[in-house]
Amino acid sequence: MLAFLGWNPGTTQEIFTLEEMVNAFSLERVSKSGAKFDADKTKWFQQQYLRAESPSSLATMLREKHEEELKNVADVYLETACTLMKERATFVEDIFTEGNYLFGNPTEFDEATINKK
Repeated sequence: MLAFLGWNPGTTQEIFTLEEMVNAFSLERVSKSGAKFDADKTKWFQQQYLRAESPSSLATMLREKHEEELKNVADVYLETACTLMKERATFVEDIFTEGNYLFGNPTEFDEATINKK
């Protein structure tokens, strides 16, 4: 994302590996005008890189951040949860916060739904 502030690769490609970025970058394509930071575009980049991560890699990152909360969650289950949630997440943390219902027992119930049954 930072490379795109003031630089253009001359193509429509927006997602690069580090090696691709190093090979494509040239000072001749750096603009003299001021760069404009776009927070929404930054989030989009983050989502693209997160979606490209393997479920096992995401599970490892999530377990490192929430070791205590996930200590009783099996690796296979955590990887499955990451697979389910990564399309909705922007950051690894979102998998845990938005998908917290996947990692614990419910603590409250919707009375209206229970009464319908």
